[in-house]
Amino acid sequence: MDELRDAVKRVAWGYLLLHLHINLGRLDILPDWAGYLLILNALPILGDKRPSVLLLKPPGQLLAVYGGFVWLKNIFGWTESFPALNLIAGIMGLYFHFQLLSDLAEIARGCPEEKTLLRLRTAYTLFSTLVALPFPWEDVKNIATGLAIAGLVSALWICHTLFRLSDSLKMGQASEN
Repeated sequence: MDELRDAVKRVAWGYLLLHLHINLGRLDILPDWAGYLLILNALPILGDKRPSVLLLKPPGQLLAVYGGFVWLKNIFGWTESFPALNLIAGIMGLYFHFQLLSDLAEIARGCPEEKTLLRLRTAYTLFSTLVALPFPWEDVKNIATGLAIAGLVSALWICHTLFRLSDSLKMGQASEN
């Protein structure tokens, strides 16, 4: 159970890296690729409890590579745009996070965090989809700001819930699947 708790914590830290951006000039010191690597590192242990989580390894690896590409692009100040690549990464990210949070909710069966994870999964998917729509968000700054804040709050709530789940697993509240 300790390994499972540690894996859930790694996923929580991965989500923090994916959603908190602290920049020193053009350098994001909390890069997305590192968040994906933390999550990928947890997948084999989560897979012992929920085998379907192992299907997330290939898209997770691609998202880590894409995150590395975007990170390098920002560091070097490249201004080229890759709309097709961004679209593919966005779709892959929706699948990855929806399925990961679904699997974590199954792992949380019997814990108080189970239903919260399912609700947050849905909210996170809705915000991610809405923001990804080809809409000129820069023209509607109030709505864009509201969506950004709502997305950040849901991401931080996911992290908080995963840390709580880790504590619940420590107390043995999860049922054996």
